[in-house]
Amino acid sequence: NQTHQSKTDPEARLARKSAGDASRLCHMAHILTENRNGLVVDVSVSEVNGHAENVEALNLLLRNAKKGSTVGADKG
Repeated sequence: NQTHQSKTDPEARLARKSAGDASRLCHMAHILTENRNGLVVDVSVSEVNGHAENVEALNLLLRNAKKGSTVGADKG
């Protein structure tokens, strides 16, 4: 990230999706879905860093959780 910076989006960070994938300047997108029908309930976009996925998952849950709600997560 110190050697690569986007001219149009200076907040983008260098990241890759998997070990064999090329690195790209990007952001992370996070979605919260309703389990029964798979409908998207909330969306957020964050800067790529080592903690963004955990922090954003908690933020999405805190914004949308109702008393008696249950939560599930995928393997990733």
